[in-house]
Amino acid sequence: MEVGITKGKRAVTNYKTLEIFENNKSPTLSLVECKLETGRTHQIRVHMSYKGNNILGDKKYKKKFKKFSKIDKDLEESIHSLNRQFLHAKTLGFNHPTSGKRLEFSSILPQELKKITKILRNIDK
Repeated sequence: MEVGITKGKRAVTNYKTLEIFENNKSPTLSLVECKLETGRTHQIRVHMSYKGNNILGDKKYKKKFKKFSKIDKDLEESIHSLNRQFLHAKTLGFNHPTSGKRLEFSSILPQELKKITKILRNIDK
């Protein structure tokens, strides 16, 4: 999948930066909220990579990745032990195909992702 102007299908992702984590003990990382107007395969991953902000743990759409240097050891361990992308659907919704009723489902952030955000928030405090 890729971003293109003349080929492919229309895909729209609206995003908002919620937090930026930037200090001398971690790489610059951001927590971003995405709201999709369309539902294309790998849409968030493709769009974030295209903008130069690949998803942490995304092996398919990553840009060239620099090695971490001078990184907090707990953070480095948590990132390296992450066996998934740092991508989570907080809310999913759709209209039921038969009844037309709007259905929405919510989910809390998984422990392994919570752990990384907690470490990032506590570095240099």
